[in-house]
Amino acid sequence: MKVNLPTNQINIFTGNYGSGKTEVAVNFAIMASQEDLPIAVADLDIVNPYFRSREVKSLLQQYGIQVIAPENDLHNSDLPIILPHIRATIENPNVVTILDVGGDPVGATVLASLKPAFEGKPYEMYFVLNQNRPFTSTIEGAVQLIHEIEQASTCKVTAIVSNTHLLDETTVEMISEGTQFAESVAHAVNVPLSYIVVPESLWDKVSQKNSLKYLKMKRTLLPPWKLGSPYSTSGPRDGFARLTKKNIT
Repeated sequence: MKVNLPTNQINIFTGNYGSGKTEVAVNFAIMASQEDLPIAVADLDIVNPYFRSREVKSLLQQYGIQVIAPENDLHNSDLPIILPHIRATIENPNVVTILDVGGDPVGATVLASLKPAFEGKPYEMYFVLNQNRPFTSTIEGAVQLIHEIEQASTCKVTAIVSNTHLLDETTVEMISEGTQFAESVAHAVNVPLSYIVVPESLWDKVSQKNSLKYLKMKRTLLPPWKLGSPYSTSGPRDGFARLTKKNIT
């Protein structure tokens, strides 16, 4: 499917640790690239050292997507490094910019420093929601985290992405229950539920697709305990963010 993005839109992805926020951002970028628009992904995640979009830089580049992240000796840095060309990319009206932001209030503070760069430009700030995580297992907990991220980032969450999963243990029933939960959270914060994420392995089993947009999720980042052949050359942390070439088509 295509995501039909306006060219100058800023697309921000945030979500609690374990929500699958980076996987959603990566898949979103790949789908957006099908529209023959210039796409840039900026890795602003200073919270999670294992699942970061910079780890799949070579994959994204295969689709013509620019990846903005610290390089060389700074590749594995957890410091809040704001590269000047991130601002330049955000300000470029001819580029669709995707920001992969850390999923807690500390990580969201990075956005506050970038806010002047996209002031006045249209943006969507997606909160990726996984009901199977401790801090977002209740409506109250999810709403509280959303408000904390909004306060830290000085940006408003504008949409919810339902991504309730348990990695390989995800079921169709789990996705359905997670969707209902996400609808309740979206209603509580008065924003739409824009996307429902479905793993590629379950895509054909999901029926009765309604007007909501379903995103087919293709796994790119593997968890630390699933070591495969490294697809990137990012250095010593490759053992924690692996790709196997058989996953790439």
